[in-house]
Amino acid sequence: MHLTQRLARWRGQDPGLSFKEFELLTLLMWGPGQVYTRRQILDALWAGNFPETSNVIHVHVANPRARLRQQGAYRVLRTVRGLGHTVWA
Repeated sequence: MHLTQRLARWRGQDPGLSFKEFELLTLLMWGPGQVYTRRQILDALWAGNFPETSNVIHVHVANPRARLRQQGAYRVLRTVRGLGHTVWA
């Protein structure tokens, strides 16, 4: 990831992340292996404007995960059931 140019690449290919998907991946990459709770993600990316029961995080994790899988990046974005989300450490 190139933060100043807002570019994400996997093996030279752009996975086509939306603005919020890029922000989510950036947040998770600041602490590889650290599990971020839904509340932490909502507070960081949406200033807490969604309830924890909202599916906004699910959508913003599922879409880039699917695009990354198409490029051969399996298990990069991980869900830790009952806890939250992380990136491969």
